[in-house]
Amino acid sequence: MTGLHTNINKYNVPVIRSVSISINSSKCNACGACAKACPSNVLAIKTTPLGEQKISIEKRTACLGCLRCMTACRNNAIEITRHL
Repeated sequence: MTGLHTNINKYNVPVIRSVSISINSSKCNACGACAKACPSNVLAIKTTPLGEQKISIEKRTACLGCLRCMTACRNNAIEITRHL
């Protein structure tokens, strides 16, 4: 899934046509640093039916491709691909 953008100057991010974001669940410890770093609230901490916390991609199309979540993740669990 991708986010689509044509002009994003509010966050001083380059103009991006589409962004793909994914989370490697085997590396993610659901610390929430990525969700806190995201200016668009793309990521959120969710509780599974079994009571475990996990990071969820809530607003995939709102992703700016700013890489703040990737930078905040100490486990390198987030991958973002930007398509100009």
